[in-house]
Parts: sequence; structure tokens; C-alpha cells
Amino acid sequence: MKSKTPARIKNFGRNVSFRVANHVRVGDEAEVLALLNEKGAGNIRVAGARHSWNTAFATRDTLIDLSRLNSVKHFTDPQKRTVVSVGGGCSVNELLDYLGKKNLSIQGYGIIGKQSIAGAVSTATHGSGHSSLSNQVLAAHIAAYDDRGEPTTHEFGEQDESLEAARCAFGCMGIILSLTLVCENRLLVSERTSKSDSLTEMLAEADSYPLQQFYLVPFAWKWYAQLRKTVDKGRSSPAARRWYYFRRFWKIEILFNLCVKLLANIPGLHRLFPAFFRQTYAGLRAENQEFTDHADKLLMMKDDLFRHVEMELFVATERLPEAASFVEGFLRWCAGETPDNFGAISQIVSAHGDKEELAGLKEELAGLKGTYLHHYPITFRRVLKDDTMMSMTHDGEAYAISFINYSFRRVTFETAMRFLASVMAAAFGARPHWGKWMPLDGHEIQKLYPRLEEFREQCETIDKDGVFRNRFIDRKLWVS
Repeated sequence: MKSKTPARIKNFGRNVSFRVANHVRVGDEAEVLALLNEKGAGNIRVAGARHSWNTAFATRDTLIDLSRLNSVKHFTDPQKRTVVSVGGGCSVNELLDYLGKKNLSIQGYGIIGKQSIAGAVSTATHGSGHSSLSNQVLAAHIAAYDDRGEPTTHEFGEQDESLEAARCAFGCMGIILSLTLVCENRLLVSERTSKSDSLTEMLAEADSYPLQQFYLVPFAWKWYAQLRKTVDKGRSSPAARRWYYFRRFWKIEILFNLCVKLLANIPGLHRLFPAFFRQTYAGLRAENQEFTDHADKLLMMKDDLFRHVEMELFVATERLPEAASFVEGFLRWCAGETPDNFGAISQIVSAHGDKEELAGLKEELAGLKGTYLHHYPITFRRVLKDDTMMSMTHDGEAYAISFINYSFRRVTFETAMRFLASVMAAAFGARPHWGKWMPLDGHEIQKLYPRLEEFREQCETIDKDGVFRNRFIDRKLWVS
């Protein structure tokens, strides 16, 4: 075990920063159990790649680095399925690279490959058109405590109800040593793009292009889609692949993000965001020619190159049209416009909360006008139902709506998003992503997760003293 040292810890977005007394890099299961046995360890949390925007991983006492627990091994299980056992500290990129060489892959991973498997599973990280990565977990090998409070390991398999809690547990079910995930053959995915004035047209493509993700372009208030599906035909030519990824990298990851950064940072330029997005949308082309490559290549992005802060809300598919209309109207209002559907927005706000809260909400909504300009297209991705207690799609299919802002304007972003998340939770049952910025309080969260009490009981069975909980977890999940 690497020596314990105090450290200043920051997350990717730089909106979370804290000092920890002991930052420990463990090398194997024995070292983890020895650490759990130390009486002075205090509160214990695990840091993955820190690609999160809330304080779920924060602690003042002991923070564990699992990066050395990165073994990967695939095999055939008793049910004749190809599965992979992966260490909790292994990155998504490392796992996909290993499986790709075996012509295998997994489902449901996000677009950032630097995330650790333990962190991605613990927060129900997802792609589009599948259930989340948490739902792929067949077994979990976890270090925690027994009923006497002694350190031990627990093995949760498919027949254990505890696995439904452990699949998305935010670190509350102990330290993930390894996970067993179901594999599939490495898939080929084709992509083409389209433009539309209508969300209805985007949703109509869902069955034909189940892996699609689409965007609402702010200030143009029109839609742009990446239409994606699995195919049997071969990959595009090497020259086509090189040109596609070169163009995508420089146009999106570099040029577009650089423009956003400059507009957000240079005094006086921030007001140019509306014109910038209208021109950007006008320059986008719908491409009928399909590009084809392996899913683990095509679906990954490099959004970690530019620092940003993100909130993501999950809305049930049947509620998406009215929720999307509310989002557009609210962001127009925050930009200083009076949208056509402002009456509907006011009505939704009025239906939220009791009479005492209503006056404050209306006053807050009025005060938000002209205070905030959104920095990025709003992303929509379809996520299927998970067999979990606490993931965002535990009760059915939903669309994840991502709100991303350049971190320089974080204060105005948080003010607007806090209001948006609270009203959308009450009006549409919208659930914030556990790994993104999380503005809801514990009472609001209780209404969104009917199995919360059951989840608490599962956690307390193997952690009766709350060693793995922190202030964030207690405020969000352990309120009375």
C-alpha cells in the first residue's frame, strides 16, 4: 500500500475541491481490508477518475485510489455466456481495448473512456439506446463489513437482492474490488446526421436508429441528430475513418469548444452566444452518406478536453415532448426572451410546491429573466430500464437531457439549473444523474425513488456505522 498522505483533491470540472487527511493508493484486496480495519481511517470514500460534478466522492478523512486494481479477464460462465471480470480501478478505455482485441464489447458505457468502471457503474453511467452500465453487472465483489463490524468481502450474484442495490450505490455499499459484466460481440455502428424543426421528427427515428442522440441547438431552437444503428456491413475505409475522426476532433472537440471558451471568458463577448449558435446551426449539414465503425470507436468522444460543468435530467419517454418544450421556454426566458409558451411555463411553476412556496417561485422565475445564456447544445439520449433500486431509469425507459456549461460561468449556471431541476422534478418526475451536478435536496429525491428505504437497509446491513457515507450522501439519501 502506498503511504498515506494528505492531499488537496479537485474534480475534473474544478467545481469540487477539498482537503483529505489520507489519500491512499491500494494494490490488492488484502490492503483494502487492512485499511477498513484501521480505527483511525474515519469516513472512507473512493475516487475514480473524478469525472463527476458533485461531492459524492468527497471526504476529509480517507480517500482511496483503486487504479492499481485494474485486472481484466473474460471467460464463459455456467450459463454459457461470455462475461468479463474487471477490477474496480480499471478504466472504461482499458476494458474496451481489452475486449476489442477479443472481438467483444459491453453495452451502455458513456462517451468518456477515462472513467473507472467502479465509478461509472456506481453512478449508472449510460450511452444511448441501451440500459446503463450498471444494468450489465452480473456480480459484484465488494469489501465492506460483517454484522459484527469486522472487515470482510461480499459476493453479490444475480440471485441476490443486494445486487440491485450494489449495481448503483454511489459507494455506499462498500469498496468495489471487481465486477462481472455480460459481454456481447463487438458491434459495428453506422451514423448519419439530420436537421429538423421538430422534436416529433427526432422521436420518430428512435425505432430505426435506436442508438441515436440528438441536440436542441440554443438560440436557433432547432434540432440536430446523430442517427445511429448497428449494422452487419463492414467498416468504412481507413481513409474515410481517418478523415471522419480528424474532422470531428478539430471541428467539435477543438474549434467549437475553443469558440465557447473565448465567448465565455472574454469580457463583452458573452452576449454573442445567440448569434454564434444561429450561425453554427446554419452551417451544419445533414449527411445522408453513412459512416460505419466499431461502436467503441464511433460512440466515444473527448469531452474531457475542455473543462465544463454538467447537469443531466432523466424524463420518462412519454413526458419528453412537454418537458422539452418547458426546457426551451425556460432557457429562452433566462436569455431575456418572452417565449410563446411562457403561459405554460408559469402554469407548471405555479403547480409546484405549496402556497407559501408559490410566491417565492414566481419571484425567482421573474428574477431569472435575462440572467443566463446557455453555452452548449442540449443533448438528448434514450436510456432503457435498469434492474436496480436507485439508478435514474430504475422504473422504465427515459430520455437523459444534458445541460453543459463552460465552467467560467458556473454561478449563473447553477442558479438557473437549480430552479430548472426542482421544477422539472415536481412537474415531470425528472431525476438528476448521480454523477453530474446534483441540486435536489433529500426530500425532493425521496419522492423520485420509491425503493430508497430498501436501499438504505441494504447499505446498513454491511455498513451499520455509516463509514462509507459522507455529508453529500447523508443530505441526499439519509434525510428523515
